[in-house]
Amino acid sequence: MGTIMKTRIFNIILVAMVALGSIFTSCSDDADSFVLRSDDNLNFTYAQDSKEFTVCTNGDWNITSDCDWLTFSVTQGKGDGTTREKVIVTAARNISNAREAEFVLHAAGKDLPVSCSQAEGAPLTLGQAKVSGSLQAGQEIDQVNIEIPYAYGYKGEELSVSATLSGAGADGIVASSKHFTLDASEGTLLLPLSGTPVTSGPLVIKIETDEPTANTVVTQTSVLSKVILEQHFDLMLWGGDVVANKAGVQGAFMAGDGGKVIDPSQPVAACKATTDGSNDLILTMSESYRQLRGFSGWGGAKIYEHPGYVKMGTASVIGRLITPALGTLSEGVSSVKVTCRVAQYNNESGGRLTIMVLNGGTPSIATYTYKNAGTKTGGTWEDVSFTVDGVNSETKIQFSTEGNMRFCMDNIVISEGK
Repeated sequence: MGTIMKTRIFNIILVAMVALGSIFTSCSDDADSFVLRSDDNLNFTYAQDSKEFTVCTNGDWNITSDCDWLTFSVTQGKGDGTTREKVIVTAARNISNAREAEFVLHAAGKDLPVSCSQAEGAPLTLGQAKVSGSLQAGQEIDQVNIEIPYAYGYKGEELSVSATLSGAGADGIVASSKHFTLDASEGTLLLPLSGTPVTSGPLVIKIETDEPTANTVVTQTSVLSKVILEQHFDLMLWGGDVVANKAGVQGAFMAGDGGKVIDPSQPVAACKATTDGSNDLILTMSESYRQLRGFSGWGGAKIYEHPGYVKMGTASVIGRLITPALGTLSEGVSSVKVTCRVAQYNNESGGRLTIMVLNGGTPSIATYTYKNAGTKTGGTWEDVSFTVDGVNSETKIQFSTEGNMRFCMDNIVISEGK
């Protein structure tokens, strides 16, 4: 074959290779004006949410939209026919019903709509706050927090929280503001208390954030005189949170000395919100397990572990919870104040907390009517306060229920005085 023929063949092959290369490196095989988009629909969560959208064209392009909750990192450009240009589309936080909108990509003589939808949302919502421990006049506060549950946040959200204190018991107590970076859409914020309360009395706590659409929460507790007995059930870890309607975890048990103990050969597993974390703490579980859960010395029947509280009763049998004896009282003291939190169980209503004093003493109330029904989606904690006159070192207090079968209790505190 001659040199001229070889050269011609080489040139033909070279042109073919260049043409193939342009096909594989370009975002289109159309030599005329074209436009490609990565999506024709974008879905956003209720939080401030961003999605990547790409444009590939061989000419000018731009994006238009009359939606006031969508923003774009860039709205126009000039494509080179090869590069997929990135546009970050951001939906503002949705605090209301689900919503829809669209934007239009204009390029290559075409108007291409892209539909957008965003899930139903709500403002950052603060739930029922509580104080994690007791406050006692004249005693320095140690590791006590305001616990503030929240929902409808989003991961990475920046938030400042502050608390304003008022009431007769507020003197000497400090609640410092705190900045949070949320790590989940729901959870609990801990705002520490410090200082030394000067006098006993009611303490009103108003909680606010720098999020303009978030709600304000007001909760009330008391600064007590001498605390005789308190039980916050902080060592109760297993079971579902039926009040908040949240799943939990549970372990397995085996026969042990004096009752059931944890079976270390079995893993901890997820459980439903309504699942108990233990068998009957008094009648079935061992004393070693009660000690592990900080429940030694308590009495009653049909008492079951849940995370941070206990549930009394079953679907067919009413339960009861009995405190330990009060023990040594200060000289001349014959009255005590009792505070606690109660909630009706899942899907139960019409009940009353019953209060009975054993071994001496008269309560200021014998029953407390629950204000909130338990629903399929959870219950509501309610604060209860009463006094008992004529007490002695052997006095115990029994809690039960009537008109319903099951109830939950938390934060039982008994202090001297009224």
